[in-house]
This record gives sequence, structure tokens and C-alpha cells, in this order.
Amino acid sequence: MDFLILIVDDEHEMCLSFSEIFQKEGYQTIISTNPLNVDKILTDNSVDLILMDIKMPELSGIDLLKKIKKADRTIPHFMITGFPSI
Repeated sequence: MDFLILIVDDEHEMCLSFSEIFQKEGYQTIISTNPLNVDKILTDNSVDLILMDIKMPELSGIDLLKKIKKADRTIPHFMITGFPSI
């Protein structure tokens, strides 16, 4: 069974960088620069881990996490940010 990581960040280059790192380690990845697409991605795929940015323009990572938990999904997740004040 393959381990699938969903990477959500509004910066496309950041998604690609993380994806490359994880793929070199043998993991499969899906990237999304729009957090509003995450519901469909989670419905269509068996995601094992979510790596998401906290600050995104369409929907914050915190609000996205609340939405994921409200849908009764218990997928492990990591939150990342480029803002040291958070």
C-alpha cells in the first residue's frame, strides 16, 4: 500500500518543493494551491497525511482543519507557516 500525502499551500513552488522531497523518500503526493478543493480531494483519494499552510487567502489552514474535522475525518496533519509571529 502506498502512503499518500496531501500538500496544501497557496504558493505553488512550495507545494512542488515539498512534493519533491516526499517523493524522493518514496511517498505519493497530491498538491493543491486552493484549500477549497480539499473536500473533493479527500473524497476522491485515500489520504494518509495532510501538510497545510496556516495562512492562505481563500481559507486559512485553521479554518480548513476545522472543516476537515467537522466532516469527521481523522487524518493526521501538520501545519506549516512562513510567518514567525504565528
